[in-house]
Amino acid sequence: MYLPNDHLYLQWDILETGSQVNDSYVGIGYDVTEYASPAIAYTSTDKKTFFKMRHDGIGSNELFYLFVKVSNKAGLDNFYTFGPILIDQTPPLNKILPNVIVEIDQIVFGWEDYTFYDDEQTEHIDQIYFQIGTCFF
Repeated sequence: MYLPNDHLYLQWDILETGSQVNDSYVGIGYDVTEYASPAIAYTSTDKKTFFKMRHDGIGSNELFYLFVKVSNKAGLDNFYTFGPILIDQTPPLNKILPNVIVEIDQIVFGWEDYTFYDDEQTEHIDQIYFQIGTCFF
């Protein structure tokens, strides 16, 4: 997973079948095996089903994992792992600009598979988001 900045936001649902959840915790580690004792220790969510963190000390170009630990009132824990995650703060580059055709009620544009690239990513760019707006002068 790639994040554009160091603002972490997680949200989840808990389906309880038998025991009641006491609390949820979020930790950060640099290896998938650190779930029991992550490098950045578990932080309580105060019984919320979301977690926000900013400026956590993780640099870009460092792979890390997010761990969610859910504890029930009997003291039993379940662990969930997300990652690897990389903070990539540089935008993708483009080799050529896509052609844009503006018609009366349509805007049409397209590009080739190799048009956008990011040297920091090892995977192919498979999603592109765009926004179209109106400007008044």
